[in-house]
Amino acid sequence: MIASPELLNYSTRFARTRGDSENPGLRDGVRGLWYPVLGPTGLQLFDQSSHGRDGTLTNMTVSDWNVSRFGYVLRFSGAGDRVLTSRNHDITGAAPRSCAVLFRSTYTADERAIFEIGVAATSQLWTLFCHPSLGGQRTVYVAVHGGNKQFGFDYADGQWHLVVFTLATDNVSGARCYADGVELAAHTTNPKAINTANSAIGIGNRIALNDALPADIAFAGLWRRALCFAEVRHLYRDLLAPLRRRRSFARTIAAIGGPYRAVAGDTFRTGAAAGEPFLSGPAAGQTFHTGQTTGQIHG
Repeated sequence: MIASPELLNYSTRFARTRGDSENPGLRDGVRGLWYPVLGPTGLQLFDQSSHGRDGTLTNMTVSDWNVSRFGYVLRFSGAGDRVLTSRNHDITGAAPRSCAVLFRSTYTADERAIFEIGVAATSQLWTLFCHPSLGGQRTVYVAVHGGNKQFGFDYADGQWHLVVFTLATDNVSGARCYADGVELAAHTTNPKAINTANSAIGIGNRIALNDALPADIAFAGLWRRALCFAEVRHLYRDLLAPLRRRRSFARTIAAIGGPYRAVAGDTFRTGAAAGEPFLSGPAAGQTFHTGQTTGQIHG
């Protein structure tokens, strides 16, 4: 079972760009990162990838924010509710992609969607589905409106599951699926070329054709590339990995003294006044002395 992340909220400082991320690889190709787990934000769900694909809760109310051991989650009833983004996904045609959803459900009455992009036309829709009985077993699968690839997995046991679908080819037959950090074997493949249309992104679902799975959702992510197995495992072990800030270290030096020699990447900090940081970044190999007054530093 996926480990609980620490309970964080929007007051925590997160990495906003690849450059300040502790895990820059998980920011490569990202199109959206949505974390209900970080806390309720009214009728909006903010995109933490800095790409501005914020979502609007549709046919939902603020009472659909609920608390779990992960923190907050969005609770979907499956009665026309969805989260729709304000910007399109820009993963068109047969472009590679990865979609990830962390959810919990016990629903087994019929087939339901958990994530969707595209439009309802042959090859132009990309939907992640959960079905209670395909090939005689509970199944998660990806469909492109004319073809699909199915993977047996018990998604409806009431436990939290991270399901990730990746694609690096131009046919749905090339899709791969991971559940809780483990790659699943497909039990049925119905090949179909992929020609995804540009559209808003639907968490839960996007179009009325497919109702959302009644479930709690704590996270969803979309990338314009196929995540590798190691990246999927990393995300499973640390749900917040794409948001973690790169650590910085400070070296303590005497308030008055020197000479000191800077090394590549060094940044020196001292308090110019109480509560006011003073920064100086000498070039690698440059010698410098600290100031003659406590709290000063000169490069």
